[in-house]
Amino acid sequence: MTFFESADDRREPAAQSRASGRRTARVLSVVSILLAVVFLGTMLVGALPGAARLWVADNVPGSRSLVRIPEPQPEAVAIADELALTDDGRALFYESEPYIADAAEIAQVCSDGQELPGDLYHAGCYLSVDRIYILREGDAALMLVTAAHELLHAAYARLGDDERARVDALVSLEVQRIAEDDPVHVQIAASAGGDEAAEANEAFAYLGSQVVLDGGFAPQLEEVYARWFTDRAAVAASAR
Repeated sequence: MTFFESADDRREPAAQSRASGRRTARVLSVVSILLAVVFLGTMLVGALPGAARLWVADNVPGSRSLVRIPEPQPEAVAIADELALTDDGRALFYESEPYIADAAEIAQVCSDGQELPGDLYHAGCYLSVDRIYILREGDAALMLVTAAHELLHAAYARLGDDERARVDALVSLEVQRIAEDDPVHVQIAASAGGDEAAEANEAFAYLGSQVVLDGGFAPQLEEVYARWFTDRAAVAASAR
């Protein structure tokens, strides 16, 4: 048996269909816009340095899927293994996108036109955009110490103002315990270039990566370095 709807009954479904079509079109338009925003956001977020991308992921709702930290170079992974970094230390090292470069690139990126005294040369650097550069050398120990040094710059950049002041005071006391003829004094001064704030930063990195004192540093300072290194003294001893 076949039933026919009345004329009045047939008009209403047609109106519902048109309304439904408009809603569908609006939904598709919104989806298209959202997809475009996600695509653009992925590109923009991907261009940010590691720390900034992680900040976006932690503070902007729904953005974690946009964050992409590049896979570290195999050489960088090997360095992290050799340094025996803690979980926090390894995460910070990779977050800073370590890049192993040749001498020409290091000179271009790290020198900033700076003349170094004596036989000093750039073995690496930490850029303010949160990027670590390490000179590719035949001396594996030098690469390890350089990586540790630049990692500590990345760590120092993340200290809060109060903690940084506390750490600076601790480091200053340890600097006074180092023999006057130790070359680390020249290294700190050359790297700081006369900038007092930079000198505190450099002292923190140099002491942590290549100074071992009898009895170690003050326990409070060793605890700070222990956030990133499971055996800081072993790393620093390799620099001597």
